[in-house]
Formats: sequence, structure tokens, C-alpha cells
Amino acid sequence: MNFITKRFGAKRALASSTIAAEMATISGGLAKAKTRLPEVEDTLANPAALTDSDHEAAELECAALKRGIARMQAQLSELQTAFTKAQAGERLVDLKARAEALRRRVDSDIPKALDRYERAGREVAAAVAAYDEVATAVDAMNAELRRAGLPDIETPHRRFRCIPGSVTPERREKRKKWVRRVRVPVYDADGKPTGWREEYQESAGIVFSLKDGKHVPNDPSLFEVDYEHVEPERRGDDVWLPSLSHNVSLPSAQAGSEQLWPRKR
Repeated sequence: MNFITKRFGAKRALASSTIAAEMATISGGLAKAKTRLPEVEDTLANPAALTDSDHEAAELECAALKRGIARMQAQLSELQTAFTKAQAGERLVDLKARAEALRRRVDSDIPKALDRYERAGREVAAAVAAYDEVATAVDAMNAELRRAGLPDIETPHRRFRCIPGSVTPERREKRKKWVRRVRVPVYDADGKPTGWREEYQESAGIVFSLKDGKHVPNDPSLFEVDYEHVEPERRGDDVWLPSLSHNVSLPSAQAGSEQLWPRKR
């Protein structure tokens, strides 16, 4: 008879928690015995200070502690094996329970989910077909309108499924630039010179010097004028949503049933 059978009975299946509690109790006793044994051994190491009865008592306690330690270590070893086995059994029981619960969900939940999918899929397919019918009619009509020199009808895709690109408005600001006055010839319609006119010519590669705390160009013919800098309006690219009829895919709900979209022709 092993320790577990003697302690808990032969027919009882032990839970890992019960075994763990017993291991904790025995471990506590083992720790106390291991703490007490060196104290008793220290007493026996100095027999000159002992009476005969004290000496005998110390030897008996030392022997009892050693037997107890050996016994509790053996018990813990047996319990550890049983604990590992109990945990493995509990994991297996839990796995079987979860598998059975999932089997029940497959039997009960999946048919309902597929029914919902088929109902919703048929509604989506009908909506896509209605959209596609009108969009195709608009394309055909626009072809006729162009041949007649008339403006197009705005397509459903342009009207409802296009996100216009962001617009950055025109920006104007006052700036300064360095220029010089230059004389340029003026010509008539026949290309003959008729005189001269003055205009500003912007200068590049200007060399500056610091004068009275200001940067002044070394070329005395240069002077500053105000002008308006204009950044034109900019528009980003439009973003087109994917085509419904070409991108929607609704497979059949169950093996053997019809594909919902694209519809078979």
C-alpha cells in the first residue's frame, strides 16, 4: 500500500488541488524538521555538557527527525507524481468538455449564421444588380449623347462613389525683390524699332555687404521693389471607390447552393 492509498483511500480519485494542499502541509513539516535537525546535531556535537538523559533524548530526537525527513521526502515524491498525473487528467477532461461544447455550437450556431448570411447576401446582390443596371444604362446613354454633341449624364460612380481631391486655394502674398532699370527696344507690328521703354529686370547672384546694420547689394544700380507672389490653386487626385459589380464577391452559403454574386449568366 502506498502513501496516497493509505492517506486518502484506494477508490478515491484525487483532484490536483487536494494533492497540492497535502503537499503544502507536508512541505511545511519537512521545512521545520530540516530546521530542527542541525540544532539537535549541534547539541550532540558537545556531549560533555549533556546529562545521560539529555544525551539519550537528543539521540532519539535526531534519529526521529532523520526518519521523518526521509519519510516526508518520499511522501512528497509520491505526491508530485500523482499531482502531475492528476493535472494531465484534468486537462484532458477540460479539453474533451471544450471540444464537445464546440461541436454543439457547430450543430446549432453555424446553420443559423449561414441562413443569416444567405438572406443578407441576397439583399446585397439585389442592390448591386440594381446599381449595375442603372450605371450600364447611363454609359449607353452617354455614348448616344456624345454622338449628338450633348453633355453627358453624371455617372453614378462619379456622383456617389468618388471622393474629390482636396483643394489648396490660391495664395497671394507681398514680397520684395532686387531689380535694376533697363532699356529695351519697342517694335511695331512690322518688327521695326520705334523707340525704347524702361522696365525692371530681376537680378540673380547678388553680392551683398553689411552697411549700417543692413545688407546692401554691392551693385548700386539695384533697388528693392514690392511684388505680389501668387501660388495657384492646386487640386489633388480624386479617389475612386472600387467598382461594386467587379469587386463584390458573395460565395454560396453552403455546398451545392448557388453563388450569390457575381450571378451566373
